[in-house]
Amino acid sequence: MDEAPESCRFILEIQKPNTIEKLRSIFKIGIARDFNPAWIIEEAGEGRVEITVDASFFMPEYGVQRMIYEILKRIAPVGGVRLVDVIPSREALSSFDGPCYGVDGISKILGYTGPPIAVQISDWEGSIPSHILKLFYEIASQGVDIGIDCTVDPFKFQAMAEMSIDYINRVKSETGRKVLFAVNLPSNPTKMVKYAEEAASIGATAVKVSGGLEILDVVFHISKLKVKIPLLADFSGYSYIYKVVSPMVIVKLARLSGADIIFLERDTLETVGERDYKLCLEAVQVENGLKKSYLAIDGPMNPSMVEYLLKTYERYIVLSTSEAVFNHPDGYGSGAKALRQAVDAVLRGESVFEAADAHDELRQAIEAWERRGL
Repeated sequence: MDEAPESCRFILEIQKPNTIEKLRSIFKIGIARDFNPAWIIEEAGEGRVEITVDASFFMPEYGVQRMIYEILKRIAPVGGVRLVDVIPSREALSSFDGPCYGVDGISKILGYTGPPIAVQISDWEGSIPSHILKLFYEIASQGVDIGIDCTVDPFKFQAMAEMSIDYINRVKSETGRKVLFAVNLPSNPTKMVKYAEEAASIGATAVKVSGGLEILDVVFHISKLKVKIPLLADFSGYSYIYKVVSPMVIVKLARLSGADIIFLERDTLETVGERDYKLCLEAVQVENGLKKSYLAIDGPMNPSMVEYLLKTYERYIVLSTSEAVFNHPDGYGSGAKALRQAVDAVLRGESVFEAADAHDELRQAIEAWERRGL
């Protein structure tokens, strides 16, 4: 008797017990054809359902996004059902390379093992590369590790990639700090891989791809390029799908596909929720033979919030905040410096309030947040 083919498994949460019968009807259990494989649906306890299907139906080369989409299109009409985990087959897992750099690789580039500080930089008055990069230079010189291009005109990515090299070198020569600048690629999923290769060949130190589930495939194919470059995957603006798919599933597949740093949503903890964020954080660091990814926490961060985040989530996070830098009463540079002072204090085991006694920028930041009642 032939051995049964290995399966790909999907875990669903259901709100009503009778939902499982609706799912069995929708998935047409027992009708196995080339175009309609046999789906097996079983109760998994605690309001959960497990669906299995032949492994050959879900291989990354057929589309990583498809591993979510084929389930979502069937469960969306049912209501009260959420996809909470995807467990690829061994064969599918072997097709994933995971992050090229990951946490250890990014740390090595930066020469720093603590959680990196990232700032998303926008310029709504023309998206002029020189404006963006001068701002990046000012804040990177004072403590920001990663600048992220969020311009409204990403088709200037070639100029941004080329010009960023000089500013990064200036920061290193003047301060000794090693920093990254992630160039924002145009969001055409059919051309993003080509754009990433072009940016890397110009000399970009990192690239950012943005979008919904479709960029899982973009990330997968960028990870296969011969030219390697740190890759940020930004899923901001798509939190509405969390009702039907857990953000942990997105993070898990993004890491498998090759994202070094994963952004879920602006104001991350408020949008995603701490429970789901912790599950996402587990997904980027679980031992599976691949490198671990960073998971960004984005949002306004006062110094005490920085202390809480570092003590709660530790190493595998990127602190992404524009407000903490750009709203400092003494300017952007002082904002970056205050944020760096807060992070370094916590990593030393010191309270940010104790550190503020010795650092004017941090003290001013604390006072400014207190005046705002935050």
